[in-house]
Amino acid sequence: MRPLVQKLPLNDQASFVARKYTSPYFETAWHQHEEHELVLQLDGKGMCFIGNYIGEFNAGDIFFLGSNVPHEFKKDDDIETCSALVIHFKPDVLGKDFLALPEFSEIKTLLADAVLGFKFQGIINKQLNLLMTALSSATGFERITLLCQCMLLMSRVNEKATLSTITEFNHFSNHKINKVFEYTILNFRNQISLKTIADIANLSIPAFCRYFKRKTKKTYIEFVNEMKIGYACQSLIDSEETILQISYASGFNTIANFNKQFIKVKGIKPSVYRKNLRPVVLETV
Repeated sequence: MRPLVQKLPLNDQASFVARKYTSPYFETAWHQHEEHELVLQLDGKGMCFIGNYIGEFNAGDIFFLGSNVPHEFKKDDDIETCSALVIHFKPDVLGKDFLALPEFSEIKTLLADAVLGFKFQGIINKQLNLLMTALSSATGFERITLLCQCMLLMSRVNEKATLSTITEFNHFSNHKINKVFEYTILNFRNQISLKTIADIANLSIPAFCRYFKRKTKKTYIEFVNEMKIGYACQSLIDSEETILQISYASGFNTIANFNKQFIKVKGIKPSVYRKNLRPVVLETV
């Protein structure tokens, strides 16, 4: 299954889209579109898949994705609704020649680098939140000025995390890689053998491993483990289950491997991760 290519509707009074999406319209399967996408998560939580990045999202998070970056925001199963304020705009929203002007050099760099995807952190979230909220109800030329303010702010801050490591996405129109992504997103908590996923790609196991590493810059095992750790992070924050229970629910067979992979992905032990975010939690593994 290739990523859905979205065609975003515009009316005669708008050159770009700024609107709130709430479940069931919040969820869109693995997809891509020409427009850049600025997302403010209003409520809910879940996992996001951006290029070859896997991580969690929560209310208040802000993401900026470049043109044609494949992505999916998947709400947690135990959450009834999620909502987000989303701004979509084409690369030439200001006109084909604007980005060639020297005054737009910062924004030109931002839009080029957004192919990796950004997640913003710190005080910029509050500033961007205010600008995006104002833009969602603005009319006329004020919409353009607010969009430019958003882009300028994003271009000048250091409080942003780079997400994906893939710099071009033409290969995501490839049928094989997208069948692999879609199957994995749906089944990562189960045990997926290399033979099963190689068969889905219609390749031998060695050929599949070479193919996946070439396309995503990760091994398939690393990719699946990152999905599992992303799921575990949400459970560590939101549930009262023990770390042992969470490790099994995330798809790991042993607590030792879970701890090892968690440290590899997050840089800290799962118990420290939980303690940092939920300081009053006491548990026995």
